[in-house]
Amino acid sequence: MTGSAYSTVTDGFSQNIGNDSSLNVLTDFTNTTSHLVVSTTGSPATVFTMEAAQPSYPLYCQGPLTTPAAQVPTPTTVFQWAATGAGAEPPGPGQCAWADRTGRGSEIHPGDTGIIFGYLNQVANLPAGQYAEIDVYNDSGFGNDLNVTQIVGFVSPPFSPTP
Repeated sequence: MTGSAYSTVTDGFSQNIGNDSSLNVLTDFTNTTSHLVVSTTGSPATVFTMEAAQPSYPLYCQGPLTTPAAQVPTPTTVFQWAATGAGAEPPGPGQCAWADRTGRGSEIHPGDTGIIFGYLNQVANLPAGQYAEIDVYNDSGFGNDLNVTQIVGFVSPPFSPTP
């Protein structure tokens, strides 16, 4: 399902999420049914997208991470996989990890990298020394990128493995 919305206040399609930290992507964060994602595009329009249900898990990252602006259709953020899970040791600069382990198998792209697919908004271009939690799932239908379901935001270690 897709759709768009017209603003009667601005008399046009005027919103743009991109990497604007003052705007948020809205997602119904359920893991038992499909997700409804509301965002805007570079050609200002509100977009409604339905995605299949996927359980998502917290990914912990430390900046610096760069999220390119205005990628079409959706931005991708490349990171290095940490050597251990974030619960054992916080990820190093430019690295991400699951709480209980590092990346493995199809999650790992060439150069021991991972790819976050989606709008990161307030944690886009994560500054050096700051940590963020991003809830994602491994999208086997889209190059095994880690598809964003929720931006938890800025966090601090220690990080606990999910029970």
